[in-house]
Amino acid sequence: MGWLFYEELFFMLAFAGYIVASIAFFVLLVSSKEKVGKFAVAATSVGFALHTVAMFVRIIESGRLPFSNQYEFANSFTWVLFFVTWPSTSTIASLLLAPSLCPWHF
Repeated sequence: MGWLFYEELFFMLAFAGYIVASIAFFVLLVSSKEKVGKFAVAATSVGFALHTVAMFVRIIESGRLPFSNQYEFANSFTWVLFFVTWPSTSTIASLLLAPSLCPWHF
C-alpha cells in the first residue's frame, strides 16, 4: 500500500468526522444539551486533525504543495478556511480574519 491509500483513508475518516459533527450540531440546535455540544466540538476537532494528516500525506506523496488541480486546491482552501474560523472568538486572529471569511459566524 502506497501513500495514496493512506491519503484517501485519512481524508475519508476526516469526512466521516465532519458528517458526524454536523449531525451532532444539528441535534444540539434542536436539544440544547451541553454534552451534545461538547461531542460535536470533539468530533469536529478529530475531523480537522485527520484532515491535517491527509493534507500532509498528500504533500509527501506529490512532493509539492497541494495547489496544482481543483481537488487539491478545494481541499486546501477548505482546510485553511476551517483553520482560520475555528478558533474562539476571543482570539485576535479570529476577530480580525474570521468575519471577512465567514460573516455568518458572528
